[in-house]
Amino acid sequence: MLTSSLGESYVTEREEAQIGTHRYQGKTYPLYVDDEHNKYIKVNGRMIEIDESLSQIDEAIDVKYWEDYHEKSAKITSTSKITNAVEDQVEEWNDNNEDGKSNEINKKGEAKVMSLAHDFFKATGWISIDIIDAMISQEG
Repeated sequence: MLTSSLGESYVTEREEAQIGTHRYQGKTYPLYVDDEHNKYIKVNGRMIEIDESLSQIDEAIDVKYWEDYHEKSAKITSTSKITNAVEDQVEEWNDNNEDGKSNEINKKGEAKVMSLAHDFFKATGWISIDIIDAMISQEG
């Protein structure tokens, strides 16, 4: 890194290695790490540093992992039906939860499941109640 006479910092050469992928604004990009252990992606020729605390940057969803939970329920192929399906399944989970309040899904947990369900749907074009139930179960 160099510093100009005005105090601006810039990188002249960067040692980088691809370490996986990252999901950003609905698309998956190669994830890189530089010699200073900063993680970043390249979008339209610019580098975006990955701050793990930023909510708009999510890990790429593991489609194969979640597909294994699909058994016999019908596939939901309309994005407009996902919200109702998640809300209904969370309500059912909380109503039938034998482990008490400590294992119920709160609004924050429901939002996480909702986001995960939408990410899965974006990646595959479908989701099922079986998969939503598995996502809820892991959040509970």
